[in-house]
Amino acid sequence: MGKQENTLGGLVRHLLKNAWWIIIVALIGAGVMFMANRQSGSSTEWSASRLMYIGHANYNKSQDPESSLKSDLNAIKTYIAVQQDMTIAADAVQRLHKAGFKKVTVAEVRESIVLEQKKGTLIVRVHVLNDDEKEAIAIANNYADAFAANGPKVVPGMPTPRLMRAIQGAANTDGEKLSNKKAAIYGGAAGLGLGVILAMFTGIAGNMRRQQA
Repeated sequence: MGKQENTLGGLVRHLLKNAWWIIIVALIGAGVMFMANRQSGSSTEWSASRLMYIGHANYNKSQDPESSLKSDLNAIKTYIAVQQDMTIAADAVQRLHKAGFKKVTVAEVRESIVLEQKKGTLIVRVHVLNDDEKEAIAIANNYADAFAANGPKVVPGMPTPRLMRAIQGAANTDGEKLSNKKAAIYGGAAGLGLGVILAMFTGIAGNMRRQQA
């Protein structure tokens, strides 16, 4: 028991003796996290979506309503495959410029747009991710308008998409950014823990060398 107490006591004394460089490691950790968080900048991204229906108006008038519906469901994949079409994207950009978003380019529209079919339905979602909230909303609305106007020309046989109401808002997809103060605290805590662990290992190694001598 006495030997164990001596060992623990020696370890504590070793930690206290090396407290200065443990603190230095903690300060380095705090500084690194502070600078990394400061340099990271804002990573806010906005998600905007507008829905549209792509199908025939009344399947009850069809001779085989079930087959007609199934055919249209399968055709959705063909319709959304043209989401990158230049004609649609260029029209969307023209509409955006008229709406005041003159810096938006065709490349930006094509990059930010994703068309997604809601599983088992004839509903297609125009989904946009953009680092500007107003731009995300505008791209979603104007691209949907452009797709409805040009889609049936690009894909022969496509029913004219029926658009849901234009959206007015977007969702922030990112969590709140860590404050510089919290980043420094977390970095300091990590550095402190690392420093203590290193000091403990060096203390144990030193005790083992002395016992072997």
